[in-house]
Amino acid sequence: MQISKDYKHINFNSYKNVLFITVPFIIVFLFLASKNKIDINMVIGIFLIFIALKNYVKIIRIMFEKILSYNKIFYSIMGIVHGVTNLGGALLTARIFHETLNKYEKRATIAISYMTFAIFQIVTILFLDVEYDLSNLWYVFIGISTYITINKIVFHKVSDHKYNKIFSIFLLASGVLLVMIK
Repeated sequence: MQISKDYKHINFNSYKNVLFITVPFIIVFLFLASKNKIDINMVIGIFLIFIALKNYVKIIRIMFEKILSYNKIFYSIMGIVHGVTNLGGALLTARIFHETLNKYEKRATIAISYMTFAIFQIVTILFLDVEYDLSNLWYVFIGISTYITINKIVFHKVSDHKYNKIFSIFLLASGVLLVMIK
């Protein structure tokens, strides 16, 4: 829904990195993860907390900018993390929010990237001998309802600055929850 509405705002430089660097790693590491259980929630959680605090703590901002300067390595790690844990979207969000894009560009670029992640994951899973539960499709309806509600009530009414603050709070909460989950 976001892509069909905001496709004109997609940042294709970022999306090309997702498509050509991240996706191959997602496929390979999803295959490997289907054979072995790997849990890196703590690492991703701590990373999200740092991302949420980067605009408020100078040393974290400097470290984060250094990490992101290794663009190809970062996109590769994102693919590995997403293939293994399905948490690469958090790294994607961090990467896109670091760029100087407006809220429409951020949202559209993240949406098409998430969709690409999902398409390649689904295709990979279909080729693996993995059991999956189609009863969870009702989450799609929750997602659509949430998007429609948030889009109408919140998104268009907040400034870019406020949007970034709200998203920092969201990343912080996500990071804390990941650290707490065992």
